[in-house]
Amino acid sequence: MSHNTTGQCPPEEGSGDTQGIKVLSAKEALRRDLKTLEVPAGADVMFSPYEPEFADYFAQVEVKIFDDLKTLGFVPRGLKEESVRRAIADDDEEAYKIAQTRLYNSPSGHGCECQPQKSSGPVSKLREQYASARQSFNPALARVLSDHLKTRIEWDNPIAGIVHKWVRHIEFAERAVNVAILNDITINRGATLRVDASTRSLLAGSIYIHQTGRLIFNGGYLKIWAHAISRLRTFAISTTALEDIPWRSLTS
Repeated sequence: MSHNTTGQCPPEEGSGDTQGIKVLSAKEALRRDLKTLEVPAGADVMFSPYEPEFADYFAQVEVKIFDDLKTLGFVPRGLKEESVRRAIADDDEEAYKIAQTRLYNSPSGHGCECQPQKSSGPVSKLREQYASARQSFNPALARVLSDHLKTRIEWDNPIAGIVHKWVRHIEFAERAVNVAILNDITINRGATLRVDASTRSLLAGSIYIHQTGRLIFNGGYLKIWAHAISRLRTFAISTTALEDIPWRSLTS
């Protein structure tokens, strides 16, 4: 049984005008023709779906089911939905028990004496305790990811938190997410490419960045999935073959 008392919200989106950008399924988005992007030396470029010159590089992608998350790389491909959902439910249950214990053991029923109470009802207090306990608490999910990735993932690892967040997202799926999909990116000497904060994922062939160049994301989290990311002193670049781009494969 799962106790979701926090009112989890999907990842935030931008508020700009994306009327000219097609809304596609995850697989349709990955089948698109790809364009390359080059940032000239010394330039400072805002790469945004709200800028008309870059709208063709973006798609608004419907992320509604677990397979969409795997297709876009928000969760590892090959991961079983049943295992993930069962682990999240186990973590919800354990966090709920921790919240109940904290509330029971707290003389004030609040569990924290360092700040004033924001609410007084027992349900509200339990919600506060649950939210505190559940934040970054993913031990069961971390074990599933550790087994799948063949490496140790700790209970508070951001990877587990991100997977949890995206699985919660598809329970809402109120609107499409902005995804940048292109072939190679070249950021020349002294240039800066700033990725708009509304972008949830950047899928590319290869990303070449001069040692004096910069790739900056103006938001909290951006999934970058590319064949290679290289920092170079001088450029000797060949176009990435489509068969070399890992996300072009639709096999989950």
